[in-house]
Amino acid sequence: TGPKRRSASATCASIHGRDCTRGRADVWARGHRGGASSQIFHLRSREEREGGTPSHATPRGEGPRDILRTSDATAGNRRRQILPAATRAAIRPPRMPSLRTSNVARLDRGTYDVLVLGEALWDVYPLRAGQSIRSRRREQRCLGGAPANVAVTLARLGLNVGMIGALGDDPLGEGLRDELTAAGVDAKHIVSVRARTGVTWVELRAGVPRYLPFRSPSADMLLHPKAIPEHLAASWIHVGSSSFARPESAEATRLAITRSNAFLSVDLNVYPHLWPRDGRIVDHLSDVLAAARIVKASESDLAALGLSEDELHALRPDALTIVTLAERGAIARIGDRRIEHRPRPVRVVDPIGAGDAFMAGVLAVIARHGWDEARALVFGARLGARAVSALGATTALVDLGRERRSLARRPSVR
Repeated sequence: TGPKRRSASATCASIHGRDCTRGRADVWARGHRGGASSQIFHLRSREEREGGTPSHATPRGEGPRDILRTSDATAGNRRRQILPAATRAAIRPPRMPSLRTSNVARLDRGTYDVLVLGEALWDVYPLRAGQSIRSRRREQRCLGGAPANVAVTLARLGLNVGMIGALGDDPLGEGLRDELTAAGVDAKHIVSVRARTGVTWVELRAGVPRYLPFRSPSADMLLHPKAIPEHLAASWIHVGSSSFARPESAEATRLAITRSNAFLSVDLNVYPHLWPRDGRIVDHLSDVLAAARIVKASESDLAALGLSEDELHALRPDALTIVTLAERGAIARIGDRRIEHRPRPVRVVDPIGAGDAFMAGVLAVIARHGWDEARALVFGARLGARAVSALGATTALVDLGRERRSLARRPSVR
């Protein structure tokens, strides 16, 4: 079992003592369910993925993993349909390719629902949207770094979450560790290094963010392979592309993926200025994308990679590929299936954390309920719309009781 949950504290710590979670607008989009049937597939255990029978499993054909649940919004009753073994084998998700280069200890997965690897830093905001970096005199700092935002949101949704990363051996790094721990993230695998904690100043002009980063390099970019624990147990591991921009952190990230023996989720979240100019960014990520079970990109990520939606999906056609379209929603593809979700319009205060909240919502649904892509898109969009209602990536995501109850409800079997 994971660490005991603590109550979540306010997301942002103001430099002048101001709590920037106050006065947030409680706004989010409510998705709608279509009338088409959707199929929900449950993730298999490690033993099943390797072709064996779990020691705790009931005989095949009698256990819950041999039941395919179907949902039809037009049906008025519930049923469970037991399918033939050949059909079950055909619809199960394919085995994830491995980055393994040597034999490593493989523990039963499940210590963490999701293990997140990547950067945590501070974003420094104005007290009010629209104030420029040049002119403002009072500011507030908020948790930043896409992986950290995903980890905090998942933990506040009630999942068992751990994080691997590097923080500076300074008061700012200590503050980030406190922030993550208070949100419920297990931070024992985050190391302190002799470098400055990353800080990025944020300016919003007409709703469009501009950044002034102080990361050259900062501690979050200096994760070393020696910092990766030998034994990691998780159902999912989630990474961002920035972890592969430097050789040492790329090696450490690949090592963590291998040792966790977990399903892999990748949020491309491309920042071109972090990458060397020795070739296409996507070429540095080919083995990672080939191993991923979920790949998420925004339209700006696709532009930075020089890929179209079809080309990204072609890199891993049997994975769940998601392209976010800002206020126009998102598109999900897996195999030959294509699902679109268009959320209701909401008032946008700060768009920076929308994609991270969306990613957390998708991961939460799939980690809890299996491959229900339509539900994952709706829930992710709901969290993303809520995230943009306040300054700071996770400021508006501190009271998620309603979302936790929604996530806890199992899909209807009709």
